[in-house]
Amino acid sequence: MEERLEEERRRKEQEIASLVEMHTRNMNEMKEMYEERICALEGVASSSTSNTDLLDAVLLEKEELLETKRKLEEMVKQRESACPSTADASVTAADDRLVVLDLVERTTVDVSDLEEKLRDAQSVIAQLQSNAHELEMKVAESEMLKIQHKELAQAYNDLNEEFEKYKEITATNSQDNNNQDLTRRIDLLKANLIEYEERYEMCKRENLETVAQLERLSGEFERLKSGFADVRDQKDSDMCVEVDRLRNALEQAKEDRDRLRADVDKFRTTIEGIDAELDALRASNQRLSQENDRMAAVIER
Repeated sequence: MEERLEEERRRKEQEIASLVEMHTRNMNEMKEMYEERICALEGVASSSTSNTDLLDAVLLEKEELLETKRKLEEMVKQRESACPSTADASVTAADDRLVVLDLVERTTVDVSDLEEKLRDAQSVIAQLQSNAHELEMKVAESEMLKIQHKELAQAYNDLNEEFEKYKEITATNSQDNNNQDLTRRIDLLKANLIEYEERYEMCKRENLETVAQLERLSGEFERLKSGFADVRDQKDSDMCVEVDRLRNALEQAKEDRDRLRADVDKFRTTIEGIDAELDALRASNQRLSQENDRMAAVIER
């Protein structure tokens, strides 16, 4: 029993150690994942800064080109207002004007390119602003995750301390607890054994009662079966007597029917005779009525 309790204690300690190891591994994985996300967010932030610097450089270049264009136009206006008198001066002014116009046209083309770049840069800025907003949200989320990581690490450390304390307490009290548990189990087994013995005795008594009842029912069944056989024999004899009686009654009924038929024929003959006598009486009555009529006529005369 002691070896089994010791084995159970070692198994519980191994389960607790495996749980602690799994918790530590999960904490390390969460820490690495949060660090990777923070590095990725910092990379996005540096990319946003470089795009902003590019936009500032494009705007500065546009302003410089516009300033150069304005200065060249002022130079052309000044040369035209001077109006030189010689033909060479006119040719030189014309050449200078062509050069200036060429520079102005190229400056205009450059300005158009810069405006196109500026529009692209503005769209990039809008995208960067959106990315910056997302970056702020992710940074806030990262800070929250850092806080959660610290809380989890603190909870893990507290759990380790509690586990160590529990191991120390368990090492001193495990034997006493095991003995108490074993005593409680023995008492429970004794109580169950007593209960099972009581149930066995009760089932035994019920079984004896059932056997006695079965024997009593078997005797009643045999008695009923013999009584049923006697009743069936008596019933067969009574049935034969009843059949004979019914047969005699049937013969008597047939004789009565024949006699009744003869009486009916006789009654019909009598009725026919009575009808003949009635017809004779009617004829005689009619003759008497006629004679009475003649006698009355004679008397009246």
